[in-house]
Amino acid sequence: MNKILFKDQKSNVIVRIENFFINQRSDIMLSKAVAIDQKTQSFYIMVMNRENKITIRLDPITDPEKTDGVKIALALMAKRIQDVEKISDLYVSKTNIQEFIDRLQVFT
Repeated sequence: MNKILFKDQKSNVIVRIENFFINQRSDIMLSKAVAIDQKTQSFYIMVMNRENKITIRLDPITDPEKTDGVKIALALMAKRIQDVEKISDLYVSKTNIQEFIDRLQVFT
């Protein structure tokens, strides 16, 4: 997976996601992310594949403040995984960041 970059001039949000680490069983991926909006925050996004479900969440160890930039980073990861997995009918069943996922549709 390549680096993900996002910049929104209107809301002054910049997000970068890179450095993808996958465990030996290939069921957990950590990605280093930086979000710049009200402040600059570095954190990890965790993607877990268990029981035919993919869960995308913030790594609890880094636990950033949940600003719009951090939520956009999660939405970008969800969108990238959906783009990669198009042929498998992957869809979002539950989310608390739908507003941010919808906002990304405008940019694509």
